[in-house]
Amino acid sequence: MKDHEKRELINKLRDIAVQFAHTQQLRQRIAEVVLDALAEHEKKQEPVAWRTFDGEGGYEHRNYELNEDYKDWWEERHPNHKGWVQPLYEDPTPCQTCEALARTVMMDQTSHDIPPQRPWQGLTDEEISKAYNEVLSQPMREQDKPVVFNVCRAIEAKLKEKNS
Repeated sequence: MKDHEKRELINKLRDIAVQFAHTQQLRQRIAEVVLDALAEHEKKQEPVAWRTFDGEGGYEHRNYELNEDYKDWWEERHPNHKGWVQPLYEDPTPCQTCEALARTVMMDQTSHDIPPQRPWQGLTDEEISKAYNEVLSQPMREQDKPVVFNVCRAIEAKLKEKNS
């Protein structure tokens, strides 16, 4: 993608961000523009090879030279498997701008408001004992500790399950 094309794309995205800033359409609008730009960019390149999905998780590869019509031929013979043949380009690595745009599109538009989640930390036995003492205004008896700790661990497990 040439520099002026990048600038035009960025300006389009800025305009969309301003117009749809607080709407549910923002991600969809950005995605449409980015995907159109990527498709247009791919049209300008000529593939160097074809990659055909083998139906079992693997791929077969075929040189593009002397096989320019391979995709059309394959899809004509296998109409139920359209999309299994994909072009491979010499430089499959997208430019930094494209990668940044893709990350933006994939991000939830509200994720910037959410602080990063810290890893789960359960309560220590000492913290459980302290809470017990504060709630009941008396120290925990030795014979009550196993039951109280087991109940607290079960509650923690349920909380962790619900919040993970």
